Amino acid sequence: MLEKVEELYKQIANEESETRVKQSQDKEKAMLSEIYNKLDIRIKHIGLNEENGNALELAEAYAAFFNGAVRKTSKGYFGSELVEIMNNEKAKGRHGHIGLYCKDIDLAKKYYELLGYHFDDASATFDDEGKMKFIYFKDEIGGFAIHFVK
Repeated sequence: MLEKVEELYKQIANEESETRVKQSQDKEKAMLSEIYNKLDIRIKHIGLNEENGNALELAEAYAAFFNGAVRKTSKGYFGSELVEIMNNEKAKGRHGHIGLYCKDIDLAKKYYELLGYHFDDASATFDDEGKMKFIYFKDEIGGFAIHFVK
């Protein structure tokens, strides 16, 4: 695995990260940490599955709570940009989903694949330049699907 980590690390390495990796006793762990930090992963929104027909009502409550606005989507509503209420029976995740922002989804996908995670490639969408802008992981964690979004 070290070879693959080094290959991925070379894509993001800079003088500062090189110094930290050289000073580390565990080079592989240090390189993985540098890659992860470069991705700048953070929660963009939480998606909640609503099967009782109350999606709009819940979105309005979250919009009021987070001082946001309700935005209708093809699968439900955003109640501010932090909470998405899904009223679609095909919604991913037993309970819902967690939308993660990161700077480079292509790099994030390679990083997580190195760690043994798998993706639902059919869920991937791309921008006009061919860069990935959305993809779900295959497996849920605690009843929540997880996806990256740009």
